[in-house]
Amino acid sequence: MSAPEVKAAQARADLAKARMQQTLAELQERARPANVAEDVKEAAVRNKVPLAGAAGALTLFMARKPLARALRRITRRSPDQQK
Repeated sequence: MSAPEVKAAQARADLAKARMQQTLAELQERARPANVAEDVKEAAVRNKVPLAGAAGALTLFMARKPLARALRRITRRSPDQQK
């Protein structure tokens, strides 16, 4: 390689290094817990219906045993109703 080619390659490498450092700094900023929490809150505001559906499904899942017991009690026939 000639001296101009080496200088050009060094310039390209320096530029790539600067871009990589900038990208890394941006990623570190986005990954801060406060920024992640803010992103989650914004997503929740934008997507209220899916969030409500997920919350409802989670609630039903967590209450499945008490709900099943209540349903069995409701549907169980009393002895005088059996024929």
